[in-house]
Amino acid sequence: QSVSQSVSQSVSQSVSQSVSQSVDPTLYIRRGRNSEIEVSRFLFAVEIMLCHYALVYGYRFFSRGAIGVEFFLLLSGLLMGHSAHRLTASGRVGSIGNASWEHLRKKISVFYPYYLFAIAFSFLFVRTILAKNVGAHTFVSILKGIPQYLMLEMSGAYVGSPVGISGRWYLSAMVLATAILFPILLRLGDYAKKILFPLIGVFGLGYLQQNYGGIMDSYVWNGFAGLGLINALAQISLGAAAYELARRLSQVEFTTLGKVALTCVKAGCYLAAFLYGNDSLAVEPLIIVLLLLPAIVLSYSRAGYSLCELHGCDKLFLFLGKISLPLYVMHVPIGEMVQTLVGKELAPRYVLYMIVLSLVTAIALPALIEALGKGAGVLRRCFIRG
Repeated sequence: QSVSQSVSQSVSQSVSQSVSQSVDPTLYIRRGRNSEIEVSRFLFAVEIMLCHYALVYGYRFFSRGAIGVEFFLLLSGLLMGHSAHRLTASGRVGSIGNASWEHLRKKISVFYPYYLFAIAFSFLFVRTILAKNVGAHTFVSILKGIPQYLMLEMSGAYVGSPVGISGRWYLSAMVLATAILFPILLRLGDYAKKILFPLIGVFGLGYLQQNYGGIMDSYVWNGFAGLGLINALAQISLGAAAYELARRLSQVEFTTLGKVALTCVKAGCYLAAFLYGNDSLAVEPLIIVLLLLPAIVLSYSRAGYSLCELHGCDKLFLFLGKISLPLYVMHVPIGEMVQTLVGKELAPRYVLYMIVLSLVTAIALPALIEALGKGAGVLRRCFIRG
């Protein structure tokens, strides 16, 4: 018995030592959803909604709120950096192709049901049924939209769109850029994070600024790709490179003065983005991107203080983050629906109704998507066994 006990103890000690050595203690930056990031998602989604309503219906607030998309691109890159670090640190990369495909599949599965619902709502309900515009051309329009359904617009595979929904160029550019960058990040590791990706970010944004006078002409074709794809490649690269800084900041114990200073920097950067969106700050969008990057890093690493960490409010903040995606993809179809019902001339008077309807739809849609997913599972079993 004494021999068996000593053997079991030595085995358990060696196993625990190997586990402790193989697991990176900074594999995750404080487990759990980040309330400040979730609130930021919601606020920038609202800013984008107000921007579209300002441009189409003459609403006076946040006419340049499309800058919110830059927040989502940078955040996508930072999350990509986190995913790559998690795989490499745990030794579970395996095949780079399989790991990249799995990462992309999970990412698409999060937003594609909402994207597909928005397409169906916009085309089948608003532009066809409500507009009483049914005919032979309806089938042709459905076929023309195939590249859009596959999120290939920024690749140039675009022949026309049957719908007008928010997020078309961004989702296409984000998917294509991730498919290009994630395997490079897994393969090159530190070289990609510390050298290659910062260079892609700097030269990509510089190319857009110098050749097109800005970084936000997403649908312009440069002869090889949509400018939105170049923008996404640049900003996602910067976000992925910045993950390493966020990871290191999460390990630093700051003094009270240090936390106050970081909080002021973070708040100032976010404030600049919202002032620009409301047309109250006359700078180039490139400058806002360079301000948003440190703000996102500080939020993600939880460096400094945060009002979003108030006790008892976590569920509310996480809920706001949850509805940011449906709000992002559905507010344009909702606006078109109201315009179709009341007429183009009267639509500007109903902007507040559009905002309320968009928020209500965003709140209700996750439950509906979940129910539709269960129904799709039942339908799948009718055709496929197992």
